[in-house]
Amino acid sequence: MMGKPGFPDHSRRSLLPHLPLTLRVPVVVAGLMILVSVIVSERALSRFDATQARHFVELGNAYLDGLTPALVPAAVREDAWEVFDVLDRSRGLYRGLELIETVVVSSDGRVIAASDPRQTPVGSFFHIKPNVADATASTRLVVKGEVAHFQRELLQRGIPLGILHASVATNALKAERDAILWALILGNAAVTIGLSVLGYIAIRRMVLPLRTLSQRFATGSARPFAPTDMPHDNETAQLFEGYNRLLISLESRERLTRRLAEKERLAAMGQLASGMAHEINNPLGGLTTALETLETHGNQPEIRNRIVSLLRRGLEDIGRVVRSTLAAHRGATDTRALTSTDLDDLRVLMTPEINLRGQTLGWNAQFDTLIDVPAGPVRQALLNLLLNASHATPPGGAIHFKAETEAGLLNLTVEDSGPGM
Repeated sequence: MMGKPGFPDHSRRSLLPHLPLTLRVPVVVAGLMILVSVIVSERALSRFDATQARHFVELGNAYLDGLTPALVPAAVREDAWEVFDVLDRSRGLYRGLELIETVVVSSDGRVIAASDPRQTPVGSFFHIKPNVADATASTRLVVKGEVAHFQRELLQRGIPLGILHASVATNALKAERDAILWALILGNAAVTIGLSVLGYIAIRRMVLPLRTLSQRFATGSARPFAPTDMPHDNETAQLFEGYNRLLISLESRERLTRRLAEKERLAAMGQLASGMAHEINNPLGGLTTALETLETHGNQPEIRNRIVSLLRRGLEDIGRVVRSTLAAHRGATDTRALTSTDLDDLRVLMTPEINLRGQTLGWNAQFDTLIDVPAGPVRQALLNLLLNASHATPPGGAIHFKAETEAGLLNLTVEDSGPGM
């Protein structure tokens, strides 16, 4: 799946996505060390092969150089016994060469003598055809499998007499090269493993403070680090101190937010209290007048009944205002299901504020079922919305509230005729 232009494609996974950082870094370092070791080992083996081949050729040339002067007179006479004697005496002089066979061949390809006459009889034709056409070097080297063949032309005053052929085993060279190869492999593996373990331990110790800090962030812990928990290196210690300062700043902000919320709640309650005092004072004044009338004309049944009815209505109005105020003051502690009566209490609470500002309040909150939401928090939120709407609406404006249910959901709407945001 292609990523969007301008954004990173998160579908592309990293090379080692599931390893922790303490393992990922040593693994990457070990991989780089293995790559470097392979390159260095290849170059070292190449140099060793070149040096080994040069020394081998030099040793072969020295062997041929030592035989050639002694063999030329015997080769001129084609004296097989003298040639065999020279070859036999020279076998113990060059222990660095694992000689298999040395053969002196005449110019027509016949064997003059060999170090092993039973395998290569005198007078037989040699199974490896001499090649003396290479005029660029005095010695010709042919390697076939684990055997190297040296060829040297025998000359007498510029006249070819034959070929000196020496077969040498290369097993020792191969064994020496294999030993060096395994030494390089095992040495590099030991160094890589050792450094990887040391790197893992070092990275683990370096990342341990960061892991502690990430766990604090992941768990949402608001506990600052004690001075004894601070790391010793300056960079990580500064990071821990920054975390502590962040916690202090967040705590200060939370305290300020709670203080402001409490102030706003108290201001709203004070505003409501002033409106309710005005709302309660009016019926209290009427009740006082009614009592004075009852004291004066209480002996008249008609007047007494009218005054008693007036007193009852006035007390009911005061009781309704007090009950609504108490319900609003309980707030979030009231967790029972919401009813339409709870919303009617808000209408009573808003009436003094609406009358004080000369506004009108349209109210439509009729539903018969219980709504499975906590009555206290919903009513407190609606009261704040209605107060904000009243503050945003100019004198003489209108505020509309509507509550309706649909498919078990409660929709609450507050509108005002203010200028807007």
